[in-house]
Amino acid sequence: MKKHLTKIIILLISLLTISCSNDDNSSQPDIVEYTTINILGESYTDYPYATSSTVAPSCNSNIDLSVQQFGDFINAQFDIWIVFIYRSYQYQFEEYDISNTVIKQEYNPLSSCYNNFDFIVEYYDNENDEKLNLDNSFTNMNTIESINKIDEDSNEITYAVKGSFSLRFNKGGNTLIPVTGDYNRFIYVQK
Repeated sequence: MKKHLTKIIILLISLLTISCSNDDNSSQPDIVEYTTINILGESYTDYPYATSSTVAPSCNSNIDLSVQQFGDFINAQFDIWIVFIYRSYQYQFEEYDISNTVIKQEYNPLSSCYNNFDFIVEYYDNENDEKLNLDNSFTNMNTIESINKIDEDSNEITYAVKGSFSLRFNKGGNTLIPVTGDYNRFIYVQK
């Protein structure tokens, strides 16, 4: 139950603050949103079924942050959940600097704070009923390749964020699980 508590909290908050950006008059180009991971010799792709974001606790009290789910991969072996943190408002977001970011392993809005472009990947081993930790001897890295403005209305601006990541989890007993992937996802910045 504890492994899904954070997901349930974010889902409930997201349902309360859901943002609908698609309408018949939208000038948004046809860009496919996806996140793909490669793990254990297999490739998996997640296409978003809903777009919403919620508030993330910021390490800087002067910056408002949002969290956007970038993927949820579930099968009998694992449950891998990916979220992306970004600045919520246009005047803060436009000051961004694209940089590589170190991947964090847990999203816990009750006890942690976050920074712009934090990339969180949680891995739950369903076979052994345990959460795995990132391998600290490996450079677990997210690389943002581009951020492009694709749509705008009176309330928000939609950006497409494209990037790739490489990380490794420690399953214990010298068993390491490498995970690589890429993404092209939308984020919604308030005006």
